[in-house]
Amino acid sequence: GTGEVTLSIGDRGAGVDAAAREKIFLPFYSSKPAGSGFGLSIVARIAELHGGTVDVSDRPGGGAMFTLRLPVA
Repeated sequence: GTGEVTLSIGDRGAGVDAAAREKIFLPFYSSKPAGSGFGLSIVARIAELHGGTVDVSDRPGGGAMFTLRLPVA
């Protein structure tokens, strides 16, 4: 059968504002002064190559929640 594995990781930081959510997984985008902007773009590309997705949302109680979904064959 087929299914899905989901991994969610949350933090209690400032979160990710709505404008940044559209760009956060693009190469070269970083909100950090010394950031390269490659980390999340690599995660997104690897998820895509495996038929999955990664997204970001608000964490209940504050912060960000990143969710990685991968299919199970």
